[in-house]
Amino acid sequence: MTEIERFSEVISGKIDQLCSIMSKLNSRITTLESERNINEPRTSTLPEQRVGPVDNLIDQKVDITEDEEESIPSINSRGVNIRNLREHLHFVHDFDGKSTSVEGFIAEIKAVLTTLSAEEKNLFIKLVRTQKIIGEGRSTLDGCDIRTIEEFIETLRLYFGDGKTLSSSRMDRSKCIQGRDTVLMYNKRFTTAQLDVRRAIINDSSLSTMHKRFSLSDEDRHGLTEYICGLNEYIRIAVRACRPESLKKAQSLALDIEREEKLARSAYDQVNRYSAPQINRNHNMNINHNRGIDKPNSLYRYEILTCKECNKIRKVRVLKLNVSHVEAHSISLTSVRNEIFKQQASIAPHRTM
Repeated sequence: MTEIERFSEVISGKIDQLCSIMSKLNSRITTLESERNINEPRTSTLPEQRVGPVDNLIDQKVDITEDEEESIPSINSRGVNIRNLREHLHFVHDFDGKSTSVEGFIAEIKAVLTTLSAEEKNLFIKLVRTQKIIGEGRSTLDGCDIRTIEEFIETLRLYFGDGKTLSSSRMDRSKCIQGRDTVLMYNKRFTTAQLDVRRAIINDSSLSTMHKRFSLSDEDRHGLTEYICGLNEYIRIAVRACRPESLKKAQSLALDIEREEKLARSAYDQVNRYSAPQINRNHNMNINHNRGIDKPNSLYRYEILTCKECNKIRKVRVLKLNVSHVEAHSISLTSVRNEIFKQQASIAPHRTM
């Protein structure tokens, strides 16, 4: 049997399976339509809208499996749940982040959630976020990564909650420094403190809209200055030299500088790890070279010197090659060098190799 014949047999088998599934589907649709016609009241004057088999599949998006009796009712019940959830939205007022209290908005959401199941709660939160949060509230929450109900409520309270006063928020922000934390941890803490300051300005009813706008811009500048001052010395100097225009740019710069500093420190430690043993070996070789060569000789003198490496006092033999010494013995400079080499060979012959 060739490869083409095997492939044709596989294709024919798949076609037979699809035909059997379609026959089961048609029989099931016919049964459901007959049951619906029997259960409908005969006094109804509304025109009946007949739905074909293909249109029914497209509208319901049914995934046919071997157990059709269980899958189709679940799809129908899910459609009813979505309609009920849309009806529950009438109990929740629109929220724009300014006119309505965030705690009242959260209380309305929680009151509806108590009557829903676990699957319905997640769908209801998605509907609330897309249809009930409007205006500035929606623009504020668009960039937030919200996955659970708890995260949704915490985010609402973080951005729109009635938090601290403006003076206390400024005090907490001024006390926020990096210390022993990483730049990432410091960024999270300072961002929270900056949001508290902004929220205190927004929730201040005594300020006009124009005054709030100017106050927010001023606090952004003050927050940038305080953030840079709270960084550690090396990162603070580098970030300040770059002159960032916003807090986000300063935070990203601090992260990059910290990463480069870690790479440079690791490279420096690696170089010292290999260079330190070599320095110790050279120091030990110098000590061993001068050891045992302290016999009296007219060509040498002995001096007491302090070693620069180990800071210890040692006795070192120094060659006397001044002119008076050479003239006194009537020895030329070449003969002195030859004599030195002979003496060194007789004392330590292994060093002449």
